[in-house]
Amino acid sequence: MENGTGGGGANILRSGWMQKKGGSKSLDGRKWTPESLSMGVKGILHRHNWSRRFFVLDDTGRLRYYKSDPLGGRVPSLGDLQLQDCSLRKYEHPKSPYCFAIKLVGEERPRELIIRADSEEDRESWMKELRYVATRRRISDALREAASERQKREEQEKALRRSSSKEEEEAVRPGRASRSLSLTSAEMLTIMAREDICEEDEEEEEDDE
Repeated sequence: MENGTGGGGANILRSGWMQKKGGSKSLDGRKWTPESLSMGVKGILHRHNWSRRFFVLDDTGRLRYYKSDPLGGRVPSLGDLQLQDCSLRKYEHPKSPYCFAIKLVGEERPRELIIRADSEEDRESWMKELRYVATRRRISDALREAASERQKREEQEKALRRSSSKEEEEAVRPGRASRSLSLTSAEMLTIMAREDICEEDEEEEEDDE
């Protein structure tokens, strides 16, 4: 099956059966490498078997694999990879052709998932699709992060403008009080002038008498 609709509204870009190589894990929690496995480092459990798994790639950048086809019903996934945190390369296995490796670089202890396709054409097709989805997801995440940063800057600028406007308003208020005080002073001067005129008129009347 090449496309369809996955869980959560995601669109399935590709799905199908492939072989997954059994992984290895450390008993003492140490980081493992293919070299350490080939040397038989103490404390490492080896699992070299291949298991047939059904892989589903959707347009959100997720690659999941199952023990059986999940498209016909509810089947729990055995693995769920976020491709933006992965790197992809061809994996040349001496006894198993058409392999490729997905390295999980986003984890604390990087590890690789080894997958075997049915043919060289199938391997190339899967790798091309996986690279495309991973790149698109990284670009989408970068654009989303840039938009979020831009929104934060705009909110900071708005808050700064509001703060500046408030400070300007506070600075204008003393001026208003001064104008009120000036008007009051003018009225006082007018009253004083009138009193002086009245006193002069009274003195003139006394002189006339």
